[in-house]
Amino acid sequence: SLDGERGRALVPGRALAGRVLARSRAAGDLEPGERVAALVAEGGLSDRVVVPRANVVRVPATLPADAAAAGALLLA
Repeated sequence: SLDGERGRALVPGRALAGRVLARSRAAGDLEPGERVAALVAEGGLSDRVVVPRANVVRVPATLPADAAAAGALLLA
């Protein structure tokens, strides 16, 4: 469906887990390739998403991605 206000496709998903591809200076403590989880307002099922640093947590290598994404819901 389309988001009428912004005229773009609405991508569902609130919790996500993945790897940092790139970062801004504001997220200077995260490095590309690090595993992270986050909570977003929308777009968590996108291939790529921009997330404020305050919404991102590091994920230990031993934690599966699905568990990390589920854990991100606890940030709410």
